[in-house]
Amino acid sequence: MRSREPKVKVHNQWLETDRGKHPSAQRKRLGRFIRVMTHFRAPWSKSLIVASTFATLVCLGVSYTLWTLLVDASLEPLRFWLALLPLAIILICAVFTVRGYSITNNALLIDRLFWTTRIPLTEFQSAKFDPDATRGSIRTFGNGGFFSFTGYFRSKELGSYRAFMTDRRRAVVLRFLDRVVVVSPDRPQDFVETISMYADRR
Repeated sequence: MRSREPKVKVHNQWLETDRGKHPSAQRKRLGRFIRVMTHFRAPWSKSLIVASTFATLVCLGVSYTLWTLLVDASLEPLRFWLALLPLAIILICAVFTVRGYSITNNALLIDRLFWTTRIPLTEFQSAKFDPDATRGSIRTFGNGGFFSFTGYFRSKELGSYRAFMTDRRRAVVLRFLDRVVVVSPDRPQDFVETISMYADRR
């Protein structure tokens, strides 16, 4: 009777392996698979949508008010710059938003609006999905909910950490030798399993 082949699930797809294959050969095949299937989306939470919409409307309202109220000709140059400031805040926050995450053999790539932030995995230790990981956090430098939760934060549980999130309830805590990074992929548990395979193949 023909024996059934074991399967390893990665990113909701199946990678078949032969029972008789040497472990190193399996890891090599798995490594090739990971390079192809690595992308995770960064969905927005309802709270982020509400906060971003409200903040955008406030900035637009302030900009319109400053432009229409400061009608004195002597204030014309000042009016322009004051009205431009709220619009600049919207733009700056928007370009730092997080669009998704990609895992490669040696780095975690965080897709922003116009560029990619690269985090090397050479000192990666562990990954854990924890919806309450960022509860009680204090922002030390960064964006606390205008298009994203990005920058540097501190909490009693995590200590100082860097966030690249769009949904706190999808928080995945990545621990490195010298730092902690928190991300929020659309499939947190799949993300944990996939990035953990990197450590297994080192």
